[in-house]
Amino acid sequence: MIVLPPFSEIEAALFADDSFQVDPSWLKRLSEERAKNYLVVTKGIDASRVFISGESTEGNSGNRSAVKFELTD
Repeated sequence: MIVLPPFSEIEAALFADDSFQVDPSWLKRLSEERAKNYLVVTKGIDASRVFISGESTEGNSGNRSAVKFELTD
């Protein structure tokens, strides 16, 4: 199991130095935390109802991003 630093430390490291080498798992965690924070804080969704699946986006071509939403009861 990989133990990652706290979210705030990851974010601070990303913006501290342009030449900083970022572990891909840090970027994944950062994106998950931001997504959850947006849905909970900005949109008011109860945190217990928000799950980030972490589904792989490998194989996407170009600079396109994809988001998959799934609604459940």
